[in-house]
Amino acid sequence: VNIIIHRQPREKIGYETGVNIITNFSDKYGLLTGLHVNINPYNYKFSLPAKDLNLPGSWGNTYSDNFTFYDFVSIAFPIWVERRFFLYDKYILHLIAGINISYAPAFDGGLISEVATDSMSENVFSLKLSNTKNDRDKVRINGNVGIGISKILPYGDLIKVALIANWSPAYPAKGHYQFYTANPSSGSYNIRGNYLGLQVSYVFTKARKVLRQAKEQ
Repeated sequence: VNIIIHRQPREKIGYETGVNIITNFSDKYGLLTGLHVNINPYNYKFSLPAKDLNLPGSWGNTYSDNFTFYDFVSIAFPIWVERRFFLYDKYILHLIAGINISYAPAFDGGLISEVATDSMSENVFSLKLSNTKNDRDKVRINGNVGIGISKILPYGDLIKVALIANWSPAYPAKGHYQFYTANPSSGSYNIRGNYLGLQVSYVFTKARKVLRQAKEQ
């Protein structure tokens, strides 16, 4: 059987939203903590000969299917140290490093890819994912590094854009797939938690006096 399947999810766009609290130790150093909600995509794609499914000739030589899911949700608690460098009059460079503690509620996902014609219906592919093997696997500690730049607005608040890299040492969810063909095959399928994210944030700040003093120095 000539099968092409991505056993690890290919790169997809996920979504994250949340709120942060920044505790300033000085004008140059701060500690960021927060609460984020993540929507983590996973997907599959495969192609196999139509003859292995006994399909009519109108199907051509191959049968292909692909889909992306957005039903795996997790919660993250970032703890980041931030080093700030004041640039020119109205810009700040941010260097970020730290961890985030991620928790994924009980998740059981899956699907069945089915071929249907006027005369027959046949299962082709199934995928089953879960993070419920034990509660310990639901909580992960991930590493984060990032770099960003912000603009100081006239009234002291900030508009900030940053690139954040997330490294996950464990799989958020694991599972297996099965092909129901003339020569059945199966294997493992795991979701990785690594990503590179673009973070856009509006920072409400009471540190207007500190910012003015830093610019004047």
